[in-house]
Amino acid sequence: MAGRSAKSKAAKSKAGNDRPLAVVVLAAGEGKRMRSQRAKVLHEVAGKSMICHVLDTVERLRPERTVVVVGHQAEAVRDAVGDRAACALQERQLGTGDAVRTARSRLRGFSGDVLVVCGDVPLLRAASCRRLLRLHRKASALATVLSMQVEDPTGYGRILRGEGGSVRIVEDADADADERTIDEVNTGTYCFDASFLWRALSSLGRDNAQREYYLTDVVEMASERGRAGVVLLDDDCEGWGVNSRLDLARVEAAAQERLIMAAMDRGVTFLDPTTAYLSSDTRIGADTVIGPNVRIEGRTVIGRNCRIDGTAHIADCRIGDRVHVRWGVVACEARIGEGAIVGPYSHLRPLADLGRDVHIGNFVEVKKSKIGDRSKANH
Repeated sequence: MAGRSAKSKAAKSKAGNDRPLAVVVLAAGEGKRMRSQRAKVLHEVAGKSMICHVLDTVERLRPERTVVVVGHQAEAVRDAVGDRAACALQERQLGTGDAVRTARSRLRGFSGDVLVVCGDVPLLRAASCRRLLRLHRKASALATVLSMQVEDPTGYGRILRGEGGSVRIVEDADADADERTIDEVNTGTYCFDASFLWRALSSLGRDNAQREYYLTDVVEMASERGRAGVVLLDDDCEGWGVNSRLDLARVEAAAQERLIMAAMDRGVTFLDPTTAYLSSDTRIGADTVIGPNVRIEGRTVIGRNCRIDGTAHIADCRIGDRVHVRWGVVACEARIGEGAIVGPYSHLRPLADLGRDVHIGNFVEVKKSKIGDRSKANH
């Protein structure tokens, strides 16, 4: 009886949530509308490249393997990825289907589920990916797409839901007038059964307006077998891709709102949240007050019960508890001890090290110097 129970649990585990997971990140595109010499995925949101945001998200899923498909400025993107994932080179950009097919060489021998995400969706949350995986596995689907509803669907592939649960995705360039009115669109995030995915990719054609291999056609193949699904995002901003400077600004604004709300939930006060800027790696202690026009970047850590008056730029600094940063201070790669008072209009340059209860006054500049506890340099 016990043996039978153990076998049952093992079979359930194999068919359910414990299926192996691989992730493919699509990061080969040039992003022509960005009008930039940098690859699109290397542009930053909240102080971090978009590709690194996406890798942060997928790492929380603990996949067995992660592959980043590179193409335009491949070496620069590889440098940004580092040892966080394997890279596969898509030599010619022939569509999303071709990009995923490129990743197969890095996934030899893998059996399980493949999550495909775009490298330009920095707001995507791990929780939404987990929900996609859970519903995909619960339905024993071959392909499941993550969708969102938007006011202006221009440029996005439209989700066509048919009778009996059928699913089809029509790219914007191929959609007719009626299809273009549909506001449920493809985010570019999918989950596939690996063995089905590789078979389907081998049969893709390019009979479409863009003469590309569409990954969306794989969803239609799964639907023809009655095993395709759609999961709608609760928060559509998670699916926002970046294809232009306007898109980048919109995503940055959403990221800042998310970071500032999270900081407020942890007990930080912002006197004017609309003029504060935080890095995704910034940490601020409870009961700290942030004034207007404050930019906090990099891996800055600010302690509890601090006050940043305003119009300050702080980057990669460590600030102790009960520190008062007065107006107009610029600090980079500096350490400020507990109870210190800095400013107004002081400049702390790299390796400035202020002890406890130090006073640095107006227009004082400190660089590569250690200021002892309770010392004063008032002007």
